[in-house]
Amino acid sequence: MAVKWNLLKSGKNKIKVTLDRFIWDHQGAVRTVFHEYSIRTTRTAQINAPTTTGALRNSMFPFTRFKARGNKRIFQGGVASNKIYAKAMEEGMRPANVPYYNLVDWARMKGAENPYAMAFSVKRRISRQGLPKRDFMKKALIRHKDWLKRKLSVIIEKAWKERY
Repeated sequence: MAVKWNLLKSGKNKIKVTLDRFIWDHQGAVRTVFHEYSIRTTRTAQINAPTTTGALRNSMFPFTRFKARGNKRIFQGGVASNKIYAKAMEEGMRPANVPYYNLVDWARMKGAENPYAMAFSVKRRISRQGLPKRDFMKKALIRHKDWLKRKLSVIIEKAWKERY
């Protein structure tokens, strides 16, 4: 029985499962399980996401993909965000210059008395130290990975019994 588990990280966090030919009859059930898995991971990632304004939390969405390559069916599911800074918040960032105007708006939302001074100090800190990685999306994927394995093993056992 060929089931490959890969926890991939490339901008979007996703889990990828490759299933061999014998389970092709149960693709609908596998898609349903992956859709539910994506929704679960998105909810967990939203709870664990760092928040000031809630924009990052609100920008997260579940995704599922299905690809057919030769004799294999590849299912992917996970959580993604359409915010530019989501990758930096997830994976961290090396020391670098960041746009000053974004930090001024952020400091205003935080309620700073002098938003320009606060933005300057935050910009200086990021340019010297970078940002720590938070891994809120990856932790959500790992948290629900056992649930996904249990659900898929039930489907695989059912397919195995029907076939043999």
